[in-house]
This record gives sequence, C-alpha cells and structure tokens, in this order.
Amino acid sequence: MLLGLLIYPFSTLEPQPHKVSKEEGIFTDVKRLSYQEIELKLMTIWAEVLQTSTVAVEESLFDLGGDSISAMLCITRMRAAFGVEFDIAEFFMDRPTISFFAANIFREQ
Repeated sequence: MLLGLLIYPFSTLEPQPHKVSKEEGIFTDVKRLSYQEIELKLMTIWAEVLQTSTVAVEESLFDLGGDSISAMLCITRMRAAFGVEFDIAEFFMDRPTISFFAANIFREQ
C-alpha cells in the first residue's frame, strides 16, 4: 500500500487508469526519466498497441485484451523507446504489468 502512495500521491490507494493522448511523445533520454514518466510512456505504448485510450498500471497486457501479437509489438516499441532488452517469455509466464516493466527500466537507467 505504501508503494501506491508513492506512485499516486494525489489519489486514493487504488491505481487510477490513465487516459492516453496521441500528443505524448517518445522519450529519448532515458537517463532523465522519473518512474512516473516511464510508466506514462509504457501506458502510451500499450494503449497504442491495444488501440484503447485507458490502461491501468496493475493489469497485464492479456488482462487488457492483448494477445501474443500485441505482446511482440509492445516489446519492439519498448526496446526502441527505452533501449532495454525484454524477454517475450516474461509476458507469457509472469503476466507482468506496466508497473513491473517500469521498475525494471528505472533500475536499468
């Protein structure tokens, strides 16, 4: 629960879906990104791949309606955006969330 307070300091303890706009661009300097900026970029990528305007950080790609093709598209875009390698097996075995990937990217910078 404390993590929820740190990520969402102005909301309830439950993560709120983020409305994704097309204007949110690709971050090119990963070294400067905060955890929240990484989450927002991941949300943008997943929303574009899934063709939706709302994604939640604690739901897996498959919970949001994704499949193996959308997992591959997300991995390709995430690699391009952050310069970090991701394993496709993670999507299928662990059903990771945006929060999971954001934490890994934040650690890698």
